[in-house]
Amino acid sequence: MLAAGAGLAAVVALAAVVLISFPRVDEAAPADALLVLGPVDARLDTARTLMDAGIADTVAYSVPAAATVDEATAAAVGELCAPRTDYEVLCFTPDPFTTQGEAMALRGLAAEHAWTSVNVLTFDAHVTRTRWVMERCWDGGLRVLEYPRPAGPLQRAFDVGYQGLGVAKLAVTRGCEGQLPAPVQEFMDGFKPEAPPLGG
Repeated sequence: MLAAGAGLAAVVALAAVVLISFPRVDEAAPADALLVLGPVDARLDTARTLMDAGIADTVAYSVPAAATVDEATAAAVGELCAPRTDYEVLCFTPDPFTTQGEAMALRGLAAEHAWTSVNVLTFDAHVTRTRWVMERCWDGGLRVLEYPRPAGPLQRAFDVGYQGLGVAKLAVTRGCEGQLPAPVQEFMDGFKPEAPPLGG
């Protein structure tokens, strides 16, 4: 029994590594909005290229609350969220400030703006978990895109470990708003990489 359990755990772990390291990435297609997950800084060039190509009429950026960042970052967020004439810019601060919080925000934004299709932009190792979390909260047309992100072996190993924790969270929570006990979530948050200063 113990050997069977260990074998099953190994199979699950291997599947998680494959899904995280070699995700199914969608091709960008016209949609009601482009949702850019945080931290926005690394994804900004790709997001603007997509919007300049006419992928959507609206871009929605996940940004930190002004009270949680330094003055320079807050100013950069203000500039990012300034109105444009070529497409609509929305900025939101998810609560909690996690992928799950972003998925909950998508549900609210889609209802408010009558979106039926959305492209979501994130990085490669986050694609699979993003898809699963978003689909828990919203049943509209969803495409998950990745932006180019060079990463060495150590970063890849960290990605698999951190995203694996996120997959484990999905396995033990239910529904769009299911949360881990606070001490467990705080433990996971301790491994979250610090976001670079926006615009830095």
